[in-house]
Amino acid sequence: MHTVVFGDVHIPNQNNKAVKILFEHIKKNNPDRIIINGDLLDMWELSSFDRAPKGGKTFSEEIHLAQSFLGELSRLSEAQITYIEGNHSFRLRKYLLTQAPELYDLDVLDIDNLLGLDDLDIEYVAIPDECSKFQDNYVMDQNFYVGHFNAVRGASGATAKQLVDKYGVNIIQAHVHRGGVYYKRLITGEILTGIEGYCMCDLNPSYMRNCNWQAGWVDIVDEEPILHHIPC
Repeated sequence: MHTVVFGDVHIPNQNNKAVKILFEHIKKNNPDRIIINGDLLDMWELSSFDRAPKGGKTFSEEIHLAQSFLGELSRLSEAQITYIEGNHSFRLRKYLLTQAPELYDLDVLDIDNLLGLDDLDIEYVAIPDECSKFQDNYVMDQNFYVGHFNAVRGASGATAKQLVDKYGVNIIQAHVHRGGVYYKRLITGEILTGIEGYCMCDLNPSYMRNCNWQAGWVDIVDEEPILHHIPC
């Protein structure tokens, strides 16, 4: 069983070099499963943070770019593709809840419908509709819980430690935009592994300076993780 896990592409702020290398890897190795571990889209216009005028793409431009990305990804291999909702995709739901609650139940505004995921046979793992705040969101793959967990610590490996200590399972975390590994040996002799799975976005974004981010992805091959760091 071979699974490729990547996340935090933040279209339109993707790292084109990293994406090219990732796609070549997928085409060459034809994995069984691909997991997009949250934040495929940046959703800049829907951010609640202060933004510089004209600092990003429009919402419709982001959607069209993401559709093209997913279409190309789906043509690379016969892998099952799973797309986990991350905190940036959750911006759309938060916007509807706070600015247009009357439109919240319109299916046409769901991200999976906007991106045409059904047509691409992509599984979408969403936060439950009843949640008004972003929650830990994850799937199980082989012996790992792969997710966009709502946790970020400052140092490499620190978020993985927090999550492994909290849940007591093997974890692959997106969201932190860096690589890191944490191991914990239990009294039973079992070794737990926590991995921070890099990112696929621009490492030098215009809105932030001196980011401690790294590009890359993680493979899970027969329950063993393989980290792929991309020097950028």
